Amino acid sequence: MPRKRYQAEEIIPEFSNHRTLQLSGHAEILWHIEAPNGETGGACRYREFTIAHWVETEKTLPGPVELPDYSAFDCGQESIESALTRDARLRKQSDQA
Repeated sequence: MPRKRYQAEEIIPEFSNHRTLQLSGHAEILWHIEAPNGETGGACRYREFTIAHWVETEKTLPGPVELPDYSAFDCGQESIESALTRDARLRKQSDQA
């Protein structure tokens, strides 16, 4: 399957400090990658996001805010080193597909 990149944006709220991080760049879906420990919930795909621009905005969220429950598949709980190792492995698998 040929690789396709799409323009993409993402907004990440930080509820505790009432800020947002806005990211823009390009995204690519990495298809048919086996997920160790079921981290994709059986979807067997990942998203690779390349950041071109970012903006951090303070005091953009109302307060107080009730924090949402975390997803069972939340990558925010893994260490940066673990995430980098996983990303390198996924890129290698995607290139071989």
